[in-house]
Amino acid sequence: MNKEQSRFDFDSNPTFQTIDYEVAARSFVPGYESIFNMAVALLDASVSEQAHLLIVAAGGGMELITFGQARWRTRPLEAIALALYRR
Repeated sequence: MNKEQSRFDFDSNPTFQTIDYEVAARSFVPGYESIFNMAVALLDASVSEQAHLLIVAAGGGMELITFGQARWRTRPLEAIALALYRR
């Protein structure tokens, strides 16, 4: 298998169901959970405890859970919903 054949195309040929986004993200992104821990540490150093965070393209919702547990208020904005609404 050459490099071109082994490349995964998320947009035109997903081999996983959309409902399994969290499972897929964990298998495709090394250190998936660590990314959120790092984001919390960075936000903790730069925003107040009363911050309201706009989460764009929240995916499986891990951002909402993680940042919500860290005491910030979150507001999700799902871009695909806007695209479908405009049709």
